[in-house]
Amino acid sequence: MPTLTRLVLVLALIAAAIYGIMLALVTYVEPVQTDIIIKIPAKDLKPVPLSPPAEPDLNRGENDAPTEETQ
Repeated sequence: MPTLTRLVLVLALIAAAIYGIMLALVTYVEPVQTDIIIKIPAKDLKPVPLSPPAEPDLNRGENDAPTEETQ
């Protein structure tokens, strides 16, 4: 049993040391906030349509001229 007790004690000391280091980091270190600017080429951007595409008029044939009713 002494070996198991020694193992648990060593693991507890390691955990306490890690906890102490994390506590010290939280207490004493202040993060620095900076602005990050990343330039993205226009060719890599996907164009967003301003309006949805018009639906085709299924009642009109391809060769029919538009009338006042269909405009």
